Amino acid sequence: MNYPQNFKIEEFLCKCEDKKCKGKEFLKYIDNFNLENPILFTLQYLRFFLEYALIITSGLRCEEHNKKVGGKVDSFHLVSYEKKIIAADFRIRSVDNCFVGKMLRTFEKMEIIKYHYVIKKDDRYSFIHIQSKER
Repeated sequence: MNYPQNFKIEEFLCKCEDKKCKGKEFLKYIDNFNLENPILFTLQYLRFFLEYALIITSGLRCEEHNKKVGGKVDSFHLVSYEKKIIAADFRIRSVDNCFVGKMLRTFEKMEIIKYHYVIKKDDRYSFIHIQSKER
């Protein structure tokens, strides 16, 4: 099985500060941390092609953290019984998000990922959300 070269599973764990967070204990149960996962395949491809580090800003989230960051009630980031990473938010320093968006549209057409979108909070900060085709 091929594992992503440039990512650690810890980067995808819930970022909340609760020590009893379900998103942190989920680490030992994740069964799709490999390049067969469309999210990890896409991220690894972007990292390889762009030659810039991708900063994972959100992977899995517990319900409490999801509420805190304004996530949707049925967010694909939520820790689930399925034991899978099915969404990720990331940013890349020094790379135009429009260019990355064009690359991701190709992945959508190939049906590797379901969709992506760019989130702009202000002129200085933005990130990209990608989500796998299936839940």
